[in-house]
Amino acid sequence: FRLTLGLTFVMHGSQWVFGWFGGQGLKGAEASVVRIGFRPVWLWKWLASLGQFLGGIMVTLGFFTVLGCALIITEMVVAIFSTKVGKWYWNREGGYEFELTLSGMALGIGFAGPGPFSFDAAFLPQIVSPQLFLVALVVSLAVAAMGFASRQPAQQHAQH
Repeated sequence: FRLTLGLTFVMHGSQWVFGWFGGQGLKGAEASVVRIGFRPVWLWKWLASLGQFLGGIMVTLGFFTVLGCALIITEMVVAIFSTKVGKWYWNREGGYEFELTLSGMALGIGFAGPGPFSFDAAFLPQIVSPQLFLVALVVSLAVAAMGFASRQPAQQHAQH
């Protein structure tokens, strides 16, 4: 379960960070941030790119899993509320089906913990806690809320 979710985000994040797997790299990430209107663009480009990539690594390895799951959920919440609003549920119609599924997986892992075959279980068992996951999620969502509060239409964007 952890590998499926984590590797999905490692691959997607590597499209944004490195341009791998057919991605456009940081230029594509920047274009996405401009499109959704978060300002300053340079900050949100890096937060979104690294949030996906590092969140995926954390979940895949089971290393600081609570933070990785919080980052993944936040990424999906931003995707839903910035690009999917008004498009209903089905992915084939541009809806939030896929993002909601990934969020549900991250929520389950965040509450249940990474399992016995993880770095957290082996070296950091004290951080495997639903309460700590909720704290990480609230902080991560609060950062995303600041992005939504900073939104401006793309045409008002003068420099990065």
